[in-house]
Amino acid sequence: MKNHFNRLDGFYRRIAIALALMSPAFLIVYLFTEHCIWICWFLGLFFCLVDAHGILYADESFRWIMSWRVRNPEQVKPSQNELEKREIQAVFGLLCALAAFLAGLLVELS
Repeated sequence: MKNHFNRLDGFYRRIAIALALMSPAFLIVYLFTEHCIWICWFLGLFFCLVDAHGILYADESFRWIMSWRVRNPEQVKPSQNELEKREIQAVFGLLCALAAFLAGLLVELS
C-alpha cells in the first residue's frame, strides 16, 4: 500500500488517500502502519474517552462534588449554569478530539 501512494504526487495523492479512507478495512490497515502521527491519534482517543466519561457520568460527578458541600447531595438539582457548562464541555471535548484526529491525518497527507 505504501508504494501505491508514493507513485502519486501532490493533489492526486491526497484524493487517492481520501477515497481509500472511505473503506473501513483500508482505514484499519492504514491506521496501524507507519502512516500516521501516533501522538495525535492517541491524543484524539484520549479526548474521546474523557468526553464520553464526562457526558455519561455528569450527574454522578455533580453529586460527588456536591457531597462535599451539602448534606444531602441526592436532593440537589443542577442549576441552568451547570447544565450549560456540561454542554460547553461536551462540545469542547468533541472539537479537541476532532482537531487532534485531523492534525494526525493532515500531517500525514502533507
